[in-house]
Amino acid sequence: MESDVLRELYEKYHQKAYLYVLSLCRDKETAEDIVSEGFEKAFLTVEGCPEGFFWWLLR
Repeated sequence: MESDVLRELYEKYHQKAYLYVLSLCRDKETAEDIVSEGFEKAFLTVEGCPEGFFWWLLR
């Protein structure tokens, strides 16, 4: 996947994903770790820019 697409996805969804995970675990460092790992795995496995990327990421 191109770096521009990755950057756009990260900028668009990072804050939303972080706040969602933070609401579940109630720990800032843990939430940041989970979201970072989630994006890392997503960028290694996702092809293109799937519709519903945010919900795909949270799975």
